[in-house]
Amino acid sequence: LFAGKNACRPTINQRRIKEEFKMSWDNITGDSSILPSSNGGQDEIKLESGKAKKIRLILPNGSEPYSYLEHCLEVETVENGQMVRTFRTIRCPKTTQNPNASCPLCDGQQVRRRVRHACNVFDYDLGKVQKLNAGELVFQTIATTRKMGVDVLGVDWGIMKTGEGRNDTTYTATNLGASQFNYDPAAHGNLFDIEAEYAPSTVEDM
Repeated sequence: LFAGKNACRPTINQRRIKEEFKMSWDNITGDSSILPSSNGGQDEIKLESGKAKKIRLILPNGSEPYSYLEHCLEVETVENGQMVRTFRTIRCPKTTQNPNASCPLCDGQQVRRRVRHACNVFDYDLGKVQKLNAGELVFQTIATTRKMGVDVLGVDWGIMKTGEGRNDTTYTATNLGASQFNYDPAAHGNLFDIEAEYAPSTVEDM
């Protein structure tokens, strides 16, 4: 009749259920996210509509921008107790090195994907190394300028965002001309491992 001193101790299943409920309440209040977040957005160049951001590309030892595929999903999340629709990005497992990787969003649901590019840059406003993660509108201009024989690492660039909405936002890159710049890790900060920062998502993360 008596379970002894262990009678009030929660079982393994009870502890698991308690933790699951704790996570669920946090999801409801918006204090945590059901879906995992990506580390890629940390230390990225932040663009404000109508305000140019002056940067300098840093691609040492002949390195090039890292390119990857990205899916964009519309999901419902809770913010301040209200259900809102947001967009979540997922880096596609398919890469140049592994083009046949399994991706449920490509192979099954056929969710739209876009090409993204990323590299280290010097942010003149912050005075330190940041990551530039952008699409074709920015990097095509830079690549075309390079193809015309311009040293794209020897000039400053102005990146401009216009618009706010998902369907009316555009980006432009402008060659601001040559200037003296020498990357100094001690003063400007260490470079990011871009390929690791924007590594493909795993199927488990999806």
